[in-house]
Amino acid sequence: FPEQLIRSIDFLNSSLFREPVHFTGWKRMHQHFTTLETLIRQESLIIGIGNTLRGDDAAGLELVGLLQKQGYPATLLVGGNPENYLNKIAAVPCTNRLWVDIVHFNGTPGEWRLFSSQEIGHYAISTHNFSLELLFKYLNTIQPAEDVCLGIQPQQTSLGESLSRPVYQTIQELSTRIMEIWASHRQQP
Repeated sequence: FPEQLIRSIDFLNSSLFREPVHFTGWKRMHQHFTTLETLIRQESLIIGIGNTLRGDDAAGLELVGLLQKQGYPATLLVGGNPENYLNKIAAVPCTNRLWVDIVHFNGTPGEWRLFSSQEIGHYAISTHNFSLELLFKYLNTIQPAEDVCLGIQPQQTSLGESLSRPVYQTIQELSTRIMEIWASHRQQP
């Protein structure tokens, strides 16, 4: 097996999954990994959304903050008010925008999925009162790009709490995997 496939299988079998991954679940996760790899290889703008005072709601900010520290070239932290950053987001030339936030999709805490701009409107997003779907539509009138949301299933979003262990582990594993993909892409001629 190619080394990259072995790493992907190891990642699939890591602590991200608290329950056995059945074939249909594995197939879906493989599609998410393939899409994530494509987005990273295209050096997407990665945008972190969240609230550091509400437990797992900080997941998007924490993941994107780690990527910034590790040198990923195109990141932006927008906190709980991405609508205040629309001009700044639109000013970044990119073909893709990867938004990172918690999404309530009835998964296992710490599980993550990718949602298209059309899918995201069907799920409860974070603890904010804005619609990512509307933001995507507006941004695409200014700076067309594909918008994708990396949603992490939260365990808790109570005021004053820190990240839960499953979400923290997912953030660590995703940052490692994203940086591996980006570094391998940068080394290619």
